[in-house]
Amino acid sequence: MNFGRRLNGSGAVMGVLAICLLGLALLQYRWIGQLSEAEQQRMQASLRTATFTFSRDFDSGITHVYTALQGWRGGEREPSESDYSKRWMDWLATSADRNLVRNFYLAQKGEGETLTLLRLDRGTGIFQPVEWPAAFAKLRMRLEPELKSDHARSSLLANAIDREVPAVVAPYFHFPAPPPADSRPADGGFLRRPAIGGWAIAELDLDWIEKQWLPELVERHFAGASGLDYQVAVVDGKDQHKLIFTSDARLSAAYFSSADATAGVLDVRPDLMVRQPERAGTRRGSFFSGYTGPGYSAERGRRRREGGFPPPGGMENPRWQLRVRHVSGSLETAVANARYRNLALSFASLLLLAATVVMLLISTRRAQRLAELQIEFVAGVSHELRTPLSVICSAADNLADGVIAEAQQVRRYGAVIRKEGRRLGDMIDQILVFAAARAGRGKYNIQSVKVPDIIDRALEACGPDLRETGCQIEKVVPADLPPVMADPISLMHCVRNLVSNAFHYGKDGRWIGVSAEFTEAQEGPEIRISVRDHGPGIESADLPHIFEPFYRGHKAMAEQIRGAGLGLSLVRRIIEAHAGAVTVTSAVGEGSCFTLHLPLSPQPGPAASK
Repeated sequence: MNFGRRLNGSGAVMGVLAICLLGLALLQYRWIGQLSEAEQQRMQASLRTATFTFSRDFDSGITHVYTALQGWRGGEREPSESDYSKRWMDWLATSADRNLVRNFYLAQKGEGETLTLLRLDRGTGIFQPVEWPAAFAKLRMRLEPELKSDHARSSLLANAIDREVPAVVAPYFHFPAPPPADSRPADGGFLRRPAIGGWAIAELDLDWIEKQWLPELVERHFAGASGLDYQVAVVDGKDQHKLIFTSDARLSAAYFSSADATAGVLDVRPDLMVRQPERAGTRRGSFFSGYTGPGYSAERGRRRREGGFPPPGGMENPRWQLRVRHVSGSLETAVANARYRNLALSFASLLLLAATVVMLLISTRRAQRLAELQIEFVAGVSHELRTPLSVICSAADNLADGVIAEAQQVRRYGAVIRKEGRRLGDMIDQILVFAAARAGRGKYNIQSVKVPDIIDRALEACGPDLRETGCQIEKVVPADLPPVMADPISLMHCVRNLVSNAFHYGKDGRWIGVSAEFTEAQEGPEIRISVRDHGPGIESADLPHIFEPFYRGHKAMAEQIRGAGLGLSLVRRIIEAHAGAVTVTSAVGEGSCFTLHLPLSPQPGPAASK
């Protein structure tokens, strides 16, 4: 009843814990899903920020180059070659963006409607006439028609970048002479519309951009603790199959056709322009407004400047396009992989927790079972001790009271007392040996011993019981067996225990076979000592447990065969301590066979050399 209630209680605990673990697993699944969504939003926001700052930093350098080209503040005077030369040489000496520019050019109006090209010699600081490079062919075809226009401010930023060269292009203007005083307006103001005088051109160093500047920007904005978190490419804005730069040379433009983020680059952005300091005698903005004199106002100049700076074409139609893709393939894939890892770790932890709970319950049940076996052992030992003690006390009382006086009766009583005393002593020795083995205090006097001698001593110790019942002993033990390394007393105890078990459990067969042989096993040469009987055999349900301490088979308990369930457990402990093993084969109704496997002594005998 108690055992059944404990089983029911353990089952209830297991059920409650299983429900709790299932609920925890569902909650963790939901929490990890929510965390993954939040992480994806965070990564998307972070990527947008990184892409924006990358584009801003790139375009900042381009814008600074443009500012250097058009930033002349000469007042009424048209800038000369020497003005540009001095300005650009100073800019090259001081600007942090100087590496962006390979060459400076001036495209000036020549004969007819053609443009002549001058290149700045960085060594001398003087402009030298040069032929138009082949890469400038389309740029030249675009600029020459604009010479016919007397007003090109509306295209200042829209045409500030030529993607073919690539180059930054800025027009410069000349102003017509002021009208005579008698033809000016009554308020004294007059309107002066500048005409294009030519173009300042900065040829960008594409090789430096690809090999140094873009890698630095990629490392700054897209690198993580263990390298790049994203693969980055820059493609042509019109032909996106044309790859200008990639952070991984193994990747093609087609790989970036599906990107996590994009942004336009290679643009001149007004919001990044750095205002040049005003010179004495000039007005801020007079270079672009073209209006001076009475009636000039800051608001009017602002409107005119804003009209001359339309939104850059790169915002809607980028010259180059930055394309960013996560190293996992996409941002969604990276988040999904992280989610799967988190789920795997979470469920692994839950499985470990569940396994721990199961093992704890199993351990508790085993402890309960062991406690029950120990209680049964104490009860059995008490019964086993009481029987010989009762016999000894009864015989001693009869002898002391003089009830028995005949010499033959006295000898018979003495034999009974001796037999029961030996049984009592054997039982006590067995319990002491088991206690010492469980406590790890078992000591063995290992030496070279002869197997035939051990078997003879074991059979002699079991002789009185065997002779009393008339059990037949068949011994097959070669005299020339090689010795084994063992403790002689412990080994004799093992053989004696097996013979005693065969006598008690298989006495209905009235035959016990004891044999020993030398054999070559897989682990090496060994001696096998076998004890057989023709008894009822061991049931299959009991066979896996017969070497457990305190365990007694159902048949032994039903027939009330004396014993404490320690013998076979001690045999296995002793043999394993000798680097050996014990095995059993049994068939119900046919008998059992126990075999001791002992490794051969290092000192080979006659049989070992064969």
